[in-house]
Amino acid sequence: MLREIKLILSILGLCALGSALIIPVHADLPAPCEYYGGVTLFGMPAPAGSVVVAAINGQERGRITLQLPGQYGSTCIFGTHLKVQPTEEEYANEDILFIDFFVNGMKADESSVYHPGVIRWQDLTVTRVPTPVPTPTEDPLPIVMFNATPRAGYAPLQVAFTDLTSAGAGSWSWDLGDGTHSGDQHPAHLYRFPGNYSVNLTISTSSGQSWLRVQDCIQVVEAPIQMFPNQTSLPTDPDNDGFYEDLNGNDHIEFDDLYIYFSSMEWIGENLPVNPFDYNLNGRVDFDDLYSLFLKI
Repeated sequence: MLREIKLILSILGLCALGSALIIPVHADLPAPCEYYGGVTLFGMPAPAGSVVVAAINGQERGRITLQLPGQYGSTCIFGTHLKVQPTEEEYANEDILFIDFFVNGMKADESSVYHPGVIRWQDLTVTRVPTPVPTPTEDPLPIVMFNATPRAGYAPLQVAFTDLTSAGAGSWSWDLGDGTHSGDQHPAHLYRFPGNYSVNLTISTSSGQSWLRVQDCIQVVEAPIQMFPNQTSLPTDPDNDGFYEDLNGNDHIEFDDLYIYFSSMEWIGENLPVNPFDYNLNGRVDFDDLYSLFLKI
């Protein structure tokens, strides 16, 4: 009986020792990106002692204090820079991480996209926006508001705009930032090419006009493209519509591209951004896209 008790105690001791030796494994943080450059506040160099903060999704991810007027960070590649360090969760959950900059608590006009390990020059400016003087009217002018979904993504990017203006609007005039205008209350628009697009909505009423302009409202990023399986050239956009229909890279849309698309549908979803190959704009790669491609041959 004593022998069995000793055996049980020995087994329990080994289990306890094994639990104590469990070592937690943590994923490495993504490499920070670094910035340096000039800083101006309302047209003047920012004074020494000013603080520049970098934020991702509204959360601070780096800061630096100016040692010289109008300059943050060192121009030497080995010097001190503004380091922007996203969290593991942000890096894992987001395809694109946008960085906003603040100077002494005021948002800079510029923003950037996070790239691990990159050191780059980025000038920052904070400009004073004049307060518009409303025209005296009998009835108050409506307060213009709108929403855009999504605000950022890969090209070509389909964006839906929703007018949230207070009651009283008579007509709508949208300037969508790429030369396109609309008179619809809730327009949808396809931004075919990379860039930052400022959007302006003007509301007309019997009392006059109100407007709202959002600087860099839509941010469209160039999609990373790679060669399809068993191909030797990158796909191209022969008709310059923002979509990549020439999948074998010979500058023509032909039946070979149709076969490549059919045989690579699962591969596209696993290896490439969907937008450049979602020809029917339904948010996924499917047989309807294959039919849309067939109509272009």
